[in-house]
Amino acid sequence: MYQMLVCNICDGFIPIEISICPNCGSKFKYPSSKGRAVQKIVSSIATLSIGMTLMACYGQPAREVDDKLLVSLLARENLHSIKAIITAPNDLGTLTIELGSNKFILAEGEKSKPFNLYSNGNYYRIKDSMNHVIFENNKFFFEENCKDGIIVKSDSKIDFNKEDICYHLNGILGKLETINCSELDEI
Repeated sequence: MYQMLVCNICDGFIPIEISICPNCGSKFKYPSSKGRAVQKIVSSIATLSIGMTLMACYGQPAREVDDKLLVSLLARENLHSIKAIITAPNDLGTLTIELGSNKFILAEGEKSKPFNLYSNGNYYRIKDSMNHVIFENNKFFFEENCKDGIIVKSDSKIDFNKEDICYHLNGILGKLETINCSELDEI
């Protein structure tokens, strides 16, 4: 690779073998080892500044995935899930229902959009129209018992092993119903 230096006067490039700048004619003095060290430090700082600016604008470059993180993500992906909908009861006014990462605000008799229920413990909270919590459970397991006393009033369980079945938490009837999954596509 051909090395070039930069002229102190005109910032033109000078081949390393000559001592007079071909651009401006000034005598060029080769930097001392101390000068070269300063150049390297300044160059490093400039490179670091550019890198930090690019990361601030575009984020960090891709990195290898931590093995523990990968195992955790794969475990989450292997959880069983089913599709479900909720219909609010007709006698409690508007309800705010938080289920896992889903949040629904449903008027009396209104159906939610379809969502996924996971086999691990789901965060489950129901608030009335006055924002009072009327049901809350940090680890609600639908495969053990779906009875919350608000929407589902009878003992029932979800079978997460049957992927072709979807569920309706029917607050009007107060029970868990199995439904054809194609019905969810119509909602």
